Amino acid sequence: MSSHANFTLVNKNRFCHSKHHTYFTREILVCFRYVDAGYDTFVTWIVSVNNQSVPQHVHSISFGGYEDSMPVAILDAFNLEAIKAGLQGVTILVASGDDGVVGYQSLTTHGLCGYNPMFPASSPWVTAVGGTMGLEKGDVETACRVNAGALITSGGGFSKYFDAPKWQLQSVREYFRRLPADKRPHPGYRVRGRAYPDVSLAAVDYPVVVGGEIYLVSGTSASTPVVSGMISLINSELLEAGLPPVGFVNPILYASKGAFANDVTVGENHCSASARCCKQGFHATPGWDPVTGFGSVDFLKLRALLHPIRYNRNHTYVDDLARWKSANLLLVGHAHKPGYPSIASPKKISINTIVIITVFILVIICWSRCFRNWMRSRLRLQENHDSGERSCFAHIITPSDTPKQW
Repeated sequence: MSSHANFTLVNKNRFCHSKHHTYFTREILVCFRYVDAGYDTFVTWIVSVNNQSVPQHVHSISFGGYEDSMPVAILDAFNLEAIKAGLQGVTILVASGDDGVVGYQSLTTHGLCGYNPMFPASSPWVTAVGGTMGLEKGDVETACRVNAGALITSGGGFSKYFDAPKWQLQSVREYFRRLPADKRPHPGYRVRGRAYPDVSLAAVDYPVVVGGEIYLVSGTSASTPVVSGMISLINSELLEAGLPPVGFVNPILYASKGAFANDVTVGENHCSASARCCKQGFHATPGWDPVTGFGSVDFLKLRALLHPIRYNRNHTYVDDLARWKSANLLLVGHAHKPGYPSIASPKKISINTIVIITVFILVIICWSRCFRNWMRSRLRLQENHDSGERSCFAHIITPSDTPKQW
């Protein structure tokens, strides 16, 4: 494969702000496609992915529609194909939307409110990506929202059709358990539905060059491709090590309880991008929430979670952060600097460790032999005792006392 991949964004309405991006990865292709509107677009696209002899491993979708406007057959067919894709090592990331819980029709429909989950972000078999703000100004990172000065509000909520998968049930229960009484959501959502987003990333003021001019754009359609780039870099290392790509990542993300992310605890998604604010919506809290998911993805932590060789549970990230900076390796936009080892060299076992293990083994062997000898001595004593009883019993019985046969 080539050392870089061209991206074409899947686009609809205002979810996407630029048509083409080029990111550099190492020996891994990431596919972004431009599509036309239509209910069957999602199924047609994902079937074409699964029909490839070697599918691209990472797909980013900045495209969506109202879940309840989709035919049930389309929803089910997409899910089935998404499961197939995951089994082939494909990761699908989808923008959660830019209009909070109400959706993009609030831009044209006056007074529209309500919980309107967006598909395919609401599919249990994709990774939904929300948006954050604050880092672009050097401030504390919070949920991206119009009522705090952003151009968009991070989408999120609960599916009306898909049930919550088992790997996220605990996170959802903990969200409602931690939620203060004054932040309880207005009724109307389906609490047992698939909850989204799963993760988030910065979604404000991305510089994009169009016709030689630099524009600042915002949206979950910007945060989603960046998370896709992170997954691609991790896949690159795995493939170089002869390992399979990460594939469907949601179960391990939820099992980690957000260890891969910087928690975002401030913000809400009551307002749409048109600044229409409703009673319906959710608040960000510690841990997972239906505004930013587990929070803003930290690349090194995500890399540690998904890489089975390089890292373990006790790994710290300080040394690797310095190594990545010294290698001048950025998340997107730069080529990998040659010479940076993709896999850490195996650690040598120290002499002290060998001595301790040897002594431990010898102690076990000695103990087992002592225990065996002790058991043998006990058996001999028992045999001698039984023999004495039999001799004494034979001595006192007379012929007349011998039992008769009936």
